[in-house]
Amino acid sequence: PRLMDMNGFFDEIAIILGDNFDTLGYVVRQIKYAQNKNYRTIKISLKNKSSYEVNKIKDFCKELYKFSFVTRYTYRKKDNAIFMSPQDAVRIVKFFNGLWMEWYVFTKIVKLFKDKSIILPIVRGAIINFSNGNKNEIDIFFLNSKKEPVFIECKTGEFRSDIRKYNMIRKKLNIKKEHFILCVFGLSDEQAKGFTSMFDMTVSNEAILMKQVESIL
Repeated sequence: PRLMDMNGFFDEIAIILGDNFDTLGYVVRQIKYAQNKNYRTIKISLKNKSSYEVNKIKDFCKELYKFSFVTRYTYRKKDNAIFMSPQDAVRIVKFFNGLWMEWYVFTKIVKLFKDKSIILPIVRGAIINFSNGNKNEIDIFFLNSKKEPVFIECKTGEFRSDIRKYNMIRKKLNIKKEHFILCVFGLSDEQAKGFTSMFDMTVSNEAILMKQVESIL
């Protein structure tokens, strides 16, 4: 039940990040790197950024400070950079290590359900225990109106090495190809379409995911 708790500001930050990933993905990578290295200062350089990108990044970092996702925010004009201090709370660290994607997709789908005035079973962070002892976490899982299972896995960065594993899971669970979605943040629409035709699953990105979900509700 704790994984379904939408209190706090995780959903708000996740929506800002996911809707502007082309610009803000850079910020999250810097935060994640600093957290993994146990650095006490995060430097977000604004050099070579457009005025649009600078404003987006500044606004986002201010929101991170406002909601205590970081403990310090300073813009240093002479360096044209933002300096922040990472929050060491476990849930915040996990959020930037990838849970923000789950929050983004989960929040978007729940909003879609509400907009359409439908109630469907949905869960995030569920664990499958296979008969051979293997386990696998499902980022997002719900049943559509026909009670067919829909599986969504969220990735950023390298994902190609996981394709074989997800193909095997889809077959084990006997889920339709169009209902088994690997959402790779930052992937182009053309790449998503090409990978979908190549592999036995649906490959998506943050821009086209909701259209795909709506089509299989």
